[in-house]
Amino acid sequence: MWPVGRLLFAAAAAAVAIRYARLGTAPPPTDRGASAGGAGARGGGGPTAGSGAFFDTVAPHYDAANRLISLGLDRSWRDALVAAVVPAPRPPSAVTDGGHVGGGRRDGRPLVALDVATGTGDVALALAAHPAVGRVVGVDPSAEMLSRARLLATFEAGTAEALPHPDGTFDVATVAFGVRNFASRPAGLADLARVLSPGGVLGVLEVSAPAPGPAGTAARAFVTAVVPAIGGAAGLLGAVDGAAAAVAGRAAVAERRHGAGAAAGGFDWRAFGAALSAGWTAGVADYTYLANSMMAFPGPPAFTAMLTAAGFGHVRHTRLGPWGLGPDLYVAIKEGVAA
Repeated sequence: MWPVGRLLFAAAAAAVAIRYARLGTAPPPTDRGASAGGAGARGGGGPTAGSGAFFDTVAPHYDAANRLISLGLDRSWRDALVAAVVPAPRPPSAVTDGGHVGGGRRDGRPLVALDVATGTGDVALALAAHPAVGRVVGVDPSAEMLSRARLLATFEAGTAEALPHPDGTFDVATVAFGVRNFASRPAGLADLARVLSPGGVLGVLEVSAPAPGPAGTAARAFVTAVVPAIGGAAGLLGAVDGAAAAVAGRAAVAERRHGAGAAAGGFDWRAFGAALSAGWTAGVADYTYLANSMMAFPGPPAFTAMLTAAGFGHVRHTRLGPWGLGPDLYVAIKEGVAA
C-alpha cells in the first residue's frame, strides 16, 4: 500500500473508531461485506464499470469523495459550467429571431435546461437557481444517485444514448464528468444534439490526461495514486455505515422480542475486520476505474472533433483550475437556425 493510502486508511480507521464508540457493543456487520458506499464484494457478476449499477455502489460517499479529489474545487468548476451556458455565449452568425441570447430567450420565455449524468444534481440545481432558467431536467442511470438529489428540479432515470424527450425540447444542456461513462460517446452526443433546439448550447466538463511537464507529472501521480486511495477510504466508511444499519436493525429486533434495553448480541471483530477489508478493496477498485477513465478520455482536439461530428459547431475549449490542471470546459452550439 502506498504511503498516501496508509494515511487515508488511518484517517478512515479513526472515523470507524469514533462511530463505533457511539454504538457500544454491536453485532457483526451484515453479509453485504460493505454498504453501497464500498460497493460490497466484487465478483464475476459485479456491475459494469461506469454503468448506473456501478454508480449505485459509490453513491453514498460520492460527493464527499469528489470534494477530496478536487481539493474542494469541483463546485467552482460546476459554477463555471453553468456560467458558460447561461447566458449562452453565441457568435452573431448563430443568433436569429427566436433564439436565446444573453440571459434568456428573445421571446421572453425562460430557458429549458437538461443536465445529463446529473448524479446527485449539483449542476441541475445550479441551473434551476439561475433567473433565466425556467424548467430543468436531470437525467442519470443511477437510482441511488437520483435518490440523493433534492427536489428543485425534475430528475429521471435514463441514459444519454436514449434520452426520453422529443427533438428540440431543450435550450441548454450540460454534462459534468459524465461523457467518459457514456456507453457510446458518439451516440450520446448525437442524442444530446437531437433534444437541443437549433442554436441550443451544450456545456461539458471533463478531465483528460494532463499535459507533459512537472505539474502534469504531479497531477498524473495524484490521479493514479491518491484517487484510488480516497475510494478505499470511502469504502471503509461504507462498510461502517452497513454495520451501523445492521446494529440498529438487530437492536430493534431484540427490543421487540425481549423488551426495552435487551442486548442485541456480542461484537464479532473478525467479521468486522473482514468487512473493512472488503470495503477498502472494493473502493480502491471502483476509484481505480474512475482514475483510469480520466486518463483515457480524449484530449481537446479529439473531443472537439467528436462534438463537431455529432452536429455541434462553434466549439470553445478552456482548461480550468490552477496552472491549467483542472478539468476541460467545452461549450458548443447545435448547428441549425433557431425557429
